[in-house]
Amino acid sequence: MKDIHDTIEQILSLGAARRGQLSEQFLRGRRKDGTEVLRGPYYVLQWYEGGKKRSARIPKDQVPRIREELERGKRVEGLLRGAEEALWKELADPAQKKTKAASARSCGRWKRRASSGRTDSV
Repeated sequence: MKDIHDTIEQILSLGAARRGQLSEQFLRGRRKDGTEVLRGPYYVLQWYEGGKKRSARIPKDQVPRIREELERGKRVEGLLRGAEEALWKELADPAQKKTKAASARSCGRWKRRASSGRTDSV
């Protein structure tokens, strides 16, 4: 259980974190003389919230901060995955070890009779 508490402390010490993806967008436009020009980059943050995809434009001066928060978000997800595995191991009941009969069934020494539905040893 101490590992889980350590993980929570690590997550909280990371600071602001977020999920999502930051992408650059360029828009095509035309000048008055007809020449084509690319405008941008415009930065767009995309994430899922409540099962829906959300997006927001991010000002250029906030891009470094958002990138750092996204990187911390990836670290948080990794730590959470590790904590989940540790928690499931902690919650596993050691008294539920396989019995001899269960071990015999799992290794194929038991067969089910199709006619009676009983399980007998072979």
